[in-house]
Amino acid sequence: MSDVNNSSLHETLDNLNTRYASALLPLSIIFGFLAFAGLVGNTIVLLVFSLSHEYNKSNFKVFALFLGIIDLVTCITIIPAEIAKHRHYFAFENGAVCKVKCFLNVFGSGASALTLLLISVERFRRVCKPFSVQIRTRLVIRLCFVLLLFALLLACPAAVMCGIEEASMKNFQGRPTKVYVCAADERYRFSVWRPIYKVSIAILLGVVSATCIVMYIFVGRTIIKTRGRRLGFDSFRIRGKKVEEDADLKINKVTEGQNDIEPKGPEAIKETNPRRSSTVSRIINITRRKLSSQSTDSERIGRFPYKTIIWFVLTIIFIVSYAVYVALSFNPYVIIGLSPRLFTLYSFFFRLYIINSVINPLIYALLDSRFRRSCKRLLLERLSLQ
Repeated sequence: MSDVNNSSLHETLDNLNTRYASALLPLSIIFGFLAFAGLVGNTIVLLVFSLSHEYNKSNFKVFALFLGIIDLVTCITIIPAEIAKHRHYFAFENGAVCKVKCFLNVFGSGASALTLLLISVERFRRVCKPFSVQIRTRLVIRLCFVLLLFALLLACPAAVMCGIEEASMKNFQGRPTKVYVCAADERYRFSVWRPIYKVSIAILLGVVSATCIVMYIFVGRTIIKTRGRRLGFDSFRIRGKKVEEDADLKINKVTEGQNDIEPKGPEAIKETNPRRSSTVSRIINITRRKLSSQSTDSERIGRFPYKTIIWFVLTIIFIVSYAVYVALSFNPYVIIGLSPRLFTLYSFFFRLYIINSVINPLIYALLDSRFRRSCKRLLLERLSLQ
């Protein structure tokens, strides 16, 4: 690091860093816009799910709040840190800032992945096993805190192993220049624990992604089957109504037949009519209870898809973006040989996962009518107070 203080080297390094920073400027502007959009959007999410009467205490509300907090922290810390890194990418000298940035990156991705895993399990039990014991809201809150704690522990090795790494890079004249990037601490640059840690993180994300996909496959199959059953049940319900009508006609015929027969006495009438009518009434009541019970069970399952679709879309976006990140992170030294334009393109896909911290409010607004109503109501209440 003392070499950076050498004036001639520092000028060369400074020129090289400025050249790449200029190429990264459009990407920095995009990240700045995403950070602002995520800050506003996630703040709205937290206000709506906390204050709106549209959302009672439910698992959906808890999940939305936890993801909103994680995404808000990302928009406040990680994205601005990434923008600042663009200005000093090859002249990064602050080791403490590098460690904090690595820690927050792993924590954010780990917390989001584990929360989405819990959501997929909850959706599976809710849709595929609606009559089994469900994960209660209190337990969901506790599990979310446990997962956050696990994500914090998972990110600690990243903070330890990250640091300022010295490398050699060709400058504009084709001569080698020492650069300093936020990558691996000198003590762990060639340590076996660093690749083990990276592979472990990749395996964890892979297992979480595979589990979520399997869960949503079962959920999708159940929803499709349920809709088919509901279509068949509608025809059954029509036949059930026909049975009731036939039973009513039989009652009328019995009543009419009894009116034509001369009664043999008050006692005979009391013994005959109530027995027949009560038997037919019991049959009708049993049929109605079965129909209403099956209708309730079918409608209970039919309410779930819009929430499931929201979580499924967010999970797919997360899996795709982080798959690209993991694939590119296994060879971090490739950036040394990239031109400024290719380096900008590489950085865009490398940090594509940032979209996960911004997209949630948009998905809620598109797929959840209650979220839209709550936003309008809170806005009108805010304007009326001014």
